[in-house]
Amino acid sequence: MGCTCTVEIKEFFKPNINEKNQEEEIKIKVTETINDVKKEEESEVINEAKKEEESEAINKVKEKEEPEEINDAKKKDQKDVINNSKKEEEPEVINDIKKKEKSEVINDIKKKRKQEVINDPKKEEEPEVINDIKKNEEPKAINDAKKKEDKPLNKKNCQTLVSSLPMRTKTNLPALKNTMRSKTKDLSEKEKSYVVFKWECDNIDYDVQSYFEGRDVDCTPEGVFKKGKTVCSGYSRLYKDITSHLGLNVLCVNCYAKGFGYQPGEKFTETDHEYNVVNIDGKWYAIDCTWGAGYVEGNSYVKKFDEFYFLANPEFLIKTHFPEDEKWQLTKKRYTKADFERWPEVKDNFYKYGFTKFFPEEAVLNLKDANNQKFIVWGNNIKQKDALCNVSFLKGNNYVNQPSLSFVIPCEDRFEINCRFNKKGTYLIQIYGSKNGGKSNYEEIIEYKVNVENDAKKELKFPHTYDGAHVIKLIEPLYNGLKSGKIVKFKMESDLDTIIIMDTTWHYLKRNKEGFFEKEIKIRARKNLLIGKGNGSKSALGLIEYDVVS
Repeated sequence: MGCTCTVEIKEFFKPNINEKNQEEEIKIKVTETINDVKKEEESEVINEAKKEEESEAINKVKEKEEPEEINDAKKKDQKDVINNSKKEEEPEVINDIKKKEKSEVINDIKKKRKQEVINDPKKEEEPEVINDIKKNEEPKAINDAKKKEDKPLNKKNCQTLVSSLPMRTKTNLPALKNTMRSKTKDLSEKEKSYVVFKWECDNIDYDVQSYFEGRDVDCTPEGVFKKGKTVCSGYSRLYKDITSHLGLNVLCVNCYAKGFGYQPGEKFTETDHEYNVVNIDGKWYAIDCTWGAGYVEGNSYVKKFDEFYFLANPEFLIKTHFPEDEKWQLTKKRYTKADFERWPEVKDNFYKYGFTKFFPEEAVLNLKDANNQKFIVWGNNIKQKDALCNVSFLKGNNYVNQPSLSFVIPCEDRFEINCRFNKKGTYLIQIYGSKNGGKSNYEEIIEYKVNVENDAKKELKFPHTYDGAHVIKLIEPLYNGLKSGKIVKFKMESDLDTIIIMDTTWHYLKRNKEGFFEKEIKIRARKNLLIGKGNGSKSALGLIEYDVVS
């Protein structure tokens, strides 16, 4: 929001010298100018005289050689030249020069005084009101407006304010809007936007029953407020109604969304979601109260406030929200609807957990055989994260989990997820992420679909992994089903000091000169073999497990 301030300025050009002083200064300037003119004229006369003397000396020499009549004619011509030169020195010419110079000097002085008053606010001749404005630099109203715009979002104070607002069941919409306007009058535009976002997410639920039954829902602000439940259009329109009452510029945006029920590779024929864009201090931002209030799981609604959808990063939001009007993408690069449909479903946790990019960029992969397919997710501080992968096989209308078809290898800046597909058909690939080194919950971050044309010639599986396996980068063997009695080479990388291979005998591996943990072991176990780390003086924690076959 901008504001203007008009200041009345009186007697702007007020000289600080009196008329007498000014006239004296002008006379001095004129006198100096006249003297300069006289000096110039005198110099010219002297030069002419010198020329005349030189000419006379030459003529005296020539007179001896030339007839008397010619000398008389030359003397007459020289006299005429001297007379003409004297005419140029007449008072009338000098007076004209004096008048012109006097006028120019006066004008120059006036211009100089005027410019000094404008440029230098500290001059004594400036009016007092100009000095006051210059000292303050800007009118108070503009300063106050800028302070509001630059003020950072104080979520704690905003949440305290929201808690002081009446709940939906204790008030009506007009009263709530008036109360909000009164309590947020000193807040910045960003803080006002947040207060309404938080209040709406806390007080309005998603009408999951109407959604599944396909019933029409009253999405007017009054209808939403009265019922306390709605769908996306109701959330969007209520937010616009309240924020507009607080003086904000807010619009509703229709989009294609990868929300509940979306399948990788799905094509969109019509928009299926609505959210808001708000103009804060001259810049547009996206806000989605529907997704910020909770989510649908199964046939139920889970109420869970999520700030990710307040002023959502447009580069992240575009992966799940594609606006019908492309100008509301708000991204650095413009994308097409075909791009949006081609991308995999990237969950908000992908960005929350610090992951940055992914491979491949296609949601659906079509493979001729069951060759190893690699998926990669990059991120910041990979050692502080963990990743898991779940591979499911489509049977009928349901996906059935297929264990040991994926194996995650942690690298310096990424996780590499290797997948194998032993049967032809359709597979769902769900990659999960965790922060704090796997200590927090694992949440889905990205999803793919893979179509396999042929059965594998040889069925292969990966070893099993357990929570915390990300601390070991297994290099070999990357297959399950170790044969008892066979010598197998183990090789891996890790920041651990010691790695334990738990066969019938425990083998303690130390890092070699090349930085690897490696050893050849004759398999003696009958059922399984574990790779892990020490967990006390006489125990170990298993992280990777192999099945042993005879």
